[in-house]
Amino acid sequence: MVLEDPAEESELLPSYNLSAQEYEDLEQARGALVDEELRDVPDPSQNQDAGLQGKKEALLNGVCCSLIQGGTFTDAGNATRQELLELCQAVAEQEPEFVLKVALYTRQELNIRSTANFLLALSAWLPPCRPHLRRYFCRAVRLPSDWIEVAKIYQSLAVSSRKIAPYPSCLRRSLADSFKLFDEYQLAKYNTRKQRCKSDPRKQRRIQKPPSDLLIAKWSKCLSLAKADVTQLVAESSPAQKENKPKDHFSLKKLVRWLHLKEPAYDIMCLLGR
Repeated sequence: MVLEDPAEESELLPSYNLSAQEYEDLEQARGALVDEELRDVPDPSQNQDAGLQGKKEALLNGVCCSLIQGGTFTDAGNATRQELLELCQAVAEQEPEFVLKVALYTRQELNIRSTANFLLALSAWLPPCRPHLRRYFCRAVRLPSDWIEVAKIYQSLAVSSRKIAPYPSCLRRSLADSFKLFDEYQLAKYNTRKQRCKSDPRKQRRIQKPPSDLLIAKWSKCLSLAKADVTQLVAESSPAQKENKPKDHFSLKKLVRWLHLKEPAYDIMCLLGR
């Protein structure tokens, strides 16, 4: 076996300098090279952020101008409602909590009650916004009338054959939490006699019978008019019959029963008349 000289073997091996300064210089050079190569590559997150920012601004503009066209948000054909619905759906796909922030801003800063209530009901209807609803609901709903209107608007959003559409758990809990913040004076003010389903029989109009043919003939003779003209005048002057309006299922008393509220016990017992 032939042994090699250690001196000759060391000459064959390359020499490395592993000093810290040269290593840092090498890393800086590599970083500069990578930055130069990726400088012209577009960042997709920037385009996404720009698109989301545009949707947010459009939503704020729509909320600020929501009172110009008028109408009610319970009407499915309302143009303002349809516009805000599409904008909220687009924003909720990327940042759902922003819809609730706009609702709170609309109620506290802009004092637009109907639009704020619509955004709250819409947040309960959109699944991405539901986890954030309870945190903003109580601060945005200040009056029992707002409380009732949110339930009405959600009914118009949730297409259902039932009298009252089933509410998601987040909306039920939010309504229960906000109801506890109302005092007895607020509840008494908005719990009117009509909402308690009580009517005064003395104010009910009696059904007026149409005039007889003999009376119409007498009037036509006195007025020197034909019977057809007198009949038309009588029909125009008679009060129009009340149309059969659909029954309103949204009142403090009915919603308390529907939501099975138990607290505060005294206020609930007063509303239910017990």
